[in-house]
Amino acid sequence: MKNSRYHILGEVGQGQFGKVFCGCDRTTGQLFALKSLDHLRFPTNSFLKELAILVRLNHPNIVSFHGVEYRQVGRYIVMDYCQGGTLRQLIESKIELSLIQRLELVQDTLRGLEHIHQHRIIHCDLKPENILLDVSAQGWTAKVADFGIARFMGQPEARVNSSGDTGSPAYMAPERFYGRYSPESDLYAIGVLIYELVSGERPFSGMPMDVMKAHFNQPLRIPKPIPTLLKAIIRKALQKLPQHRYGSATEMRLVLETVITSLYHANSTAVVQPLDPVLPQQSAFQRLKSNSQPFARYLKIQPEQLQPYLELEQAILQLWLRPQGCIIATQAEQGLNLWLKSTGKMQSLGTLPISHLSGSFLSVCVDVDPQGRWLAMLSGESLNDAPKPHSDFPQVRPSSHLKIGRFSDLSTAAITELEDKAAQVWITSDRHLLIAYTPTADPLDPHRQRQRLQFWNRRGQSYWTYDFEGVIKTAILSRAQNQLFAITEAQNATGLIISLSPLKIKQVPLTLGADWVCTAYWGYILGDRLGNITCLNRRGRTVAQAKLPLTAHQEISAVAFKDPATLLMATQQDKKEIILSLDLSSHLPRSLLSL
Repeated sequence: MKNSRYHILGEVGQGQFGKVFCGCDRTTGQLFALKSLDHLRFPTNSFLKELAILVRLNHPNIVSFHGVEYRQVGRYIVMDYCQGGTLRQLIESKIELSLIQRLELVQDTLRGLEHIHQHRIIHCDLKPENILLDVSAQGWTAKVADFGIARFMGQPEARVNSSGDTGSPAYMAPERFYGRYSPESDLYAIGVLIYELVSGERPFSGMPMDVMKAHFNQPLRIPKPIPTLLKAIIRKALQKLPQHRYGSATEMRLVLETVITSLYHANSTAVVQPLDPVLPQQSAFQRLKSNSQPFARYLKIQPEQLQPYLELEQAILQLWLRPQGCIIATQAEQGLNLWLKSTGKMQSLGTLPISHLSGSFLSVCVDVDPQGRWLAMLSGESLNDAPKPHSDFPQVRPSSHLKIGRFSDLSTAAITELEDKAAQVWITSDRHLLIAYTPTADPLDPHRQRQRLQFWNRRGQSYWTYDFEGVIKTAILSRAQNQLFAITEAQNATGLIISLSPLKIKQVPLTLGADWVCTAYWGYILGDRLGNITCLNRRGRTVAQAKLPLTAHQEISAVAFKDPATLLMATQQDKKEIILSLDLSSHLPRSLLSL
């Protein structure tokens, strides 16, 4: 939007009364959601009513209100930006969630609902589309959103009409169909939500009129595989009469908390298996009964299958496979030496100088664009190893140098000094890159860390800034440009698919941690320095595992992957730097490689 405080980065959703955009503050770079409201479908009195509701609410499980933006093309409500999308998108994705994870999202929603009801507000439209998700290294956090048809307690009852502003029939309590509403009406919607999350289906479905009749008259049938305690919660929440339901969101939340606690206790000596996503040929009831992981093939790699690819004198820092061949970065006294190996030939691409390289506290991170034409490099002092200044000298804020240059002339690379210490850089497309800064402790919870992410163009200009709750350990450019596959540093290993224009983060639960990750057309391959590798399909499910036959003192320092199944690994052997090649095509399942 021209002459606006916010720069629109892209559309992220479609609401009942208008579109939702991701925008960044032009001054701070902070991301916000801008909800446009159509003048005709959402008149001024409705607009003012929603504002009156939003300014009253302030809770971690409710999307926060930040202001209003008036433009000639319309008006926008400025709110928190939730990069995880909606709960509906999570349900429809291929991501696997355990029963505990699903119920914890309901707990988040109930916490937000407690706050809403305490302010004498009825939401009136609770459904997965109106529950947004924040993503962190620990998991998802649910936030209640969209108060377009919310009402204050004590307002005159709404007349039933066909304008579409009374709610969603699948989640409406029986009394809602004739214009009555209460806190118990919202709790009925929570009951429908729990039923859908644990079974994959809604309790009542069909045409709107059929759904209405079912809410009034059809007995509730709950699938047998659902735990008994959870059945009792669903049955009470979905009582036809409001007075027979839970009396408050707090009461329902506390009962649900006992179920989650019992599930944790039951799984303390067993592996929690995720619920499989709904398959076209598989009903929800069959899916609940089938709770096992698919077989993961164990690959037996023999030492002779590790073929020598290249031998170098200098320490190998990173590898990239690009259209022209394998680009290699090695460490030298003058800086970073860059090499290209293609069609059996080895040629030097030049040296990228690094200031104060002789110092013992240097950290370097470099990445190459998808076409192999330019690169970006971060260099600076390591915060963990830097000497503490004498008390008589002022403390200097650590900084990093960002260099962006073409391979054709590395000596003229543009240099930008960053205000803070940056940890990693990744090129995300032909024109853009992402910088991750050194993590800091969360002021509200010292045990949690936050990491600032900044999106830049190759001219050295930053676009937006986002504070991620967690720390990204490693990442790589995915098959789609402007998208990364990342692994976080957390107790439970987590993969992230990060789309950057606009920012969207999709979480992929993993079964192990990793030091490196590669992308393939069929999925991902990741592993650690000791040679343990895991292959995932596109859905993030483990399909194969292996332990590479490295010697006791060998460690993998850099990797690259070439489709369909060739893995290049840099390591040391007999005090020499070598790159080994491993062809996995004869080991991986044919069904995977034929995707």
